Amino acid sequence: MTSGDWVYLRNYTRKHKLDPKVTGPDEVLETDGRTYLIDQDGLPYRVSGDHVVPAGPVDPASRPKQPEVAVPDALQPGGSEFVFERFVDHTWDEEGVLWLLVRLFGYGPEDDNWKRSGRLPVAAVYRYCRRKGLLPQDPDKAEPGRNAQAA
Repeated sequence: MTSGDWVYLRNYTRKHKLDPKVTGPDEVLETDGRTYLIDQDGLPYRVSGDHVVPAGPVDPASRPKQPEVAVPDALQPGGSEFVFERFVDHTWDEEGVLWLLVRLFGYGPEDDNWKRSGRLPVAAVYRYCRRKGLLPQDPDKAEPGRNAQAA
């Protein structure tokens, strides 16, 4: 697959057998063969090639509508705006505040910097926390076997 191709993403968060197995289609913006940068709802999103399924030819009438989004200055030649790309690592400070090591679009690992989670895109922070298991567990969804053994 190359830039401009359309792909589906495997849905690993299915909770019911009738939930869709894939989401999309989404357009591939760039690829290095192992990972794919896709356009998901107007935002760039990098995924592993293991999660990607080729969509084949997509009828122009059934393509998702592209939202009207201004292109950030950082993506323009000579741009000066910094655009968030991904989280590299995390830590907690003495006050219990989550800090994330951020990689900016177009910069390498030597330019990563720590940012407070409250100053970053909420959806991206939530996705990272869910993936790393940092979200608190819901007591109503506790494993029934543990409660039964304690009684």
